Amino acid sequence: MERRVHTAGGGANGDPLRTVDYALVTLTGFAALMALTDGVGTPCVLPDGRPAVQMLSAVKTVTATLPPIEQQLVQYGSTDLELLPTLKQMAQELGAYTRTTQRATDVHGADVARRSFLQMYGWELACTGPDTYALRSFWEWQSNGSLLKYLVRCLDQSSFPLGRTCFVAALQEALQLLHVLSRAGIVLGDLKLENMLVDEHGHVKLSDVDGAGLLDASLLYATQAVAQQAAVQAAAACLDPCAAAAAVWSAADRLFAEEAPYMVTDAYMPLEMSAYGVMCAASHQHLLGASLGQLLGALQPLLLAAPGREVCWALVTELRVLATGMQTPAHTDRPDLPCVWAQLEGIRARWAV
Repeated sequence: MERRVHTAGGGANGDPLRTVDYALVTLTGFAALMALTDGVGTPCVLPDGRPAVQMLSAVKTVTATLPPIEQQLVQYGSTDLELLPTLKQMAQELGAYTRTTQRATDVHGADVARRSFLQMYGWELACTGPDTYALRSFWEWQSNGSLLKYLVRCLDQSSFPLGRTCFVAALQEALQLLHVLSRAGIVLGDLKLENMLVDEHGHVKLSDVDGAGLLDASLLYATQAVAQQAAVQAAAACLDPCAAAAAVWSAADRLFAEEAPYMVTDAYMPLEMSAYGVMCAASHQHLLGASLGQLLGALQPLLLAAPGREVCWALVTELRVLATGMQTPAHTDRPDLPCVWAQLEGIRARWAV
């Protein structure tokens, strides 16, 4: 049942080894309660009488060996394990996940946060060898894998109308996730197709939020108040209140997060990060456009050379133009989310006939 689906790190530079396995796990305590609340897994009773839940899970494991100085601190009982720099580094993603999902819950409510982010059910720290520790966390499994692989499979469908419909629908879900991040003042430095996962119904969720930065809470709530006021004033003037509020948020999306994201893929890095070490919600448009553009650029020659795939090539070419437009060097020049949505909706409508 268990199989390895991803491996990273663990090189000679001493970085922790990071793996992801698809496995049947047994959850107890609060983790089991969370799984039952979400309606996943099978209830069972352990030999010692404890209630538990068995479920198929994505098991993320971070493994590292303590350096000599930390080994001595542990040996002589000079510090708690959770205070060791190596273990704090191992737990970075869990800390980022907690802060990010809490912010999303505070702003949007628990249901939206649960629909937008991959659900984590629990974690455990185990000593796996001399001075070596493994931090395992248990996440819901998304059967369609990454958004990148899902989009490729959409274009590989024998029915092109069905494939293009699923392709555009998945991109629209990705844009909705960017909307959730924008309104919550969350900036994901490593946002890309590979870090969005797709379930069996084609719904997309955010994964791997390690390195997330947050807009200052007072600034976020001030933006909410100004957007609401702008909507009220627009309605009183018989103007579009939604457009008025969106304009306020579009301006706020250009504000840099106080916490700069510390995780980013170099190939997709926007100018504001490479030049100044800062990012904002508008950086998401660049990140998504860059990762999507790279995928579409790789697919174009393959589709052009494949007999009978010319129509699919034409759709990919049009989408690549959209992806390129999302990658303006200056973050202030990038199209806002309503603009990108309108362009994608236009593509969907043109290809629906």
